[in-house]
Amino acid sequence: MFSLKNSLIFTEKVQAKEQLIRLAQYSSFLMQAILKHTSYTQATKKFQKLSGNLSIVRKVLRFGMPLIVLSSISSELRHKKVKICKVASNFLSLVFYLSDHLLYFYRVRLITLEKQSKFMQVADVVRSLAWVSFLIAKITDYTMDIHKVQKKVQKIQNSESNSYRNTDANEKFNRLLEQNDFLVLGITARTFELPVALYFLDPGKIHPILVGVLGCMSAMVQIYKILNKRKK
Repeated sequence: MFSLKNSLIFTEKVQAKEQLIRLAQYSSFLMQAILKHTSYTQATKKFQKLSGNLSIVRKVLRFGMPLIVLSSISSELRHKKVKICKVASNFLSLVFYLSDHLLYFYRVRLITLEKQSKFMQVADVVRSLAWVSFLIAKITDYTMDIHKVQKKVQKIQNSESNSYRNTDANEKFNRLLEQNDFLVLGITARTFELPVALYFLDPGKIHPILVGVLGCMSAMVQIYKILNKRKK
């Protein structure tokens, strides 16, 4: 039976696969960047083609994500205390997915426009800007959440009755520490990803080898984060 909970579980599985493919994509991107100015022309072309194909696979895996994001926005807006950064990051994520879908449809010729269509050029810029802005909003949101978690941890530690030594309080204390670690991983992954997003916004500013390295590191942190969440 369809439910939001089941759809979220399904989405998490898709995201795990997407991160594995992302790791392979940026590994190929890195090898292409390393071999670009060498005599290994054929190998460079193969890695370039592989990176491009894996990028398309990731775009397909992202189908349906706008529905999940819309659900998250709706849920957040129903709260008494609306978190602006969370809503902003979700909205920017929605813009990214929709523009990314649009560019995919154009790439596979489901949308037929002139090769140098200004509309598609604008869509590409909007996608990159939404990606960069989403990452900044997400890092800000994670940072604010860490601050709240740290305040709760400090409150328990400073309790005059040492209640954190009790079983219930100790469990709460450990959950807060786990939540803090989860948020730190989120910030780490998004920080690694930010230069990658900036590269696609303006390729001339960042070296492709650095993009490949940071893309791989971001994917590995995200994979570790998902696996760590599954264990709990």
